[in-house]
Amino acid sequence: MSIQIISTVLVAASSYDLTDLATAKDELSIKTAETSNDAFIGRAITQASTAVGNYCNRVFQLETVQDVCIPDRDAYPSQVPGGVSPLQVSRYPVAAGYSTITTSSTTASGTILPFAATTGVAVGQPAAGTSIPVGAVVAAVGASGVTLSVPITGVVAVGTAITFGTTVVVANASGTTTTLVQDTDYRIDGRRGQLVRLSPMTGFPMTWEALPTTVIYQGGFSIIPADVVEVTLKAVTQRFAGRGRDPLLKSQIQPGIGEQTYWVGGMPNMVGAFTKELADQLDNYRVPVTA
Repeated sequence: MSIQIISTVLVAASSYDLTDLATAKDELSIKTAETSNDAFIGRAITQASTAVGNYCNRVFQLETVQDVCIPDRDAYPSQVPGGVSPLQVSRYPVAAGYSTITTSSTTASGTILPFAATTGVAVGQPAAGTSIPVGAVVAAVGASGVTLSVPITGVVAVGTAITFGTTVVVANASGTTTTLVQDTDYRIDGRRGQLVRLSPMTGFPMTWEALPTTVIYQGGFSIIPADVVEVTLKAVTQRFAGRGRDPLLKSQIQPGIGEQTYWVGGMPNMVGAFTKELADQLDNYRVPVTA
């Protein structure tokens, strides 16, 4: 069964560069105090990072994402119950870990929830619990309180359990929603970005029903993989070494006077913007695209 996913970024990454200026300058053996090339190198980092992301069809940086997953169903009355197994989210890896803590006092309104301790809670994590709107994420964390991105919708009594981490909400045919419990109702294969539904009777994997399911999670790499950084740095190095030169120029006997030859139809051993060597490294991270 196919599935439609409507994906929304709730908390975006602060930057989409895959390396930084200091690392690129070290790669190019440029001293920190030498700043005359900083603007060009910074631009090359952004360009190379964008090319890597486009080639791999993915955002590498960790972001908080909401996926509304809608499995296809046959038209009424010939509906087939169907379902999907497992449920694949749009971003991966999915950040591991979650915590459930109870409120230390009653809160009637606002965005701040009080807790005796906030260990395990981090900015950007989804939040779920009584009177917590679907899509709420952690905006700030203090020693005795958590600030949400949106106000609560009703009273949150003292001792109410609030879960911080991946949130999964299933809507039935009448529109009633149910928030599932991680490791009880489902489990996460974080590396693949897959959610496995668990049977309430046996605890074994089962098929997800063909119902709209909202998954709110943190997807991407908290630390960019070393080989992706390596490819980005090599692309920046190539840009720096070829600065101001026509990339299609193949040979030149005497600059401006003698014979010049150019590559026609693209340079050999290239896959898009990358050499085959670099493209082979990136293929390990490439997300398949289907029509």
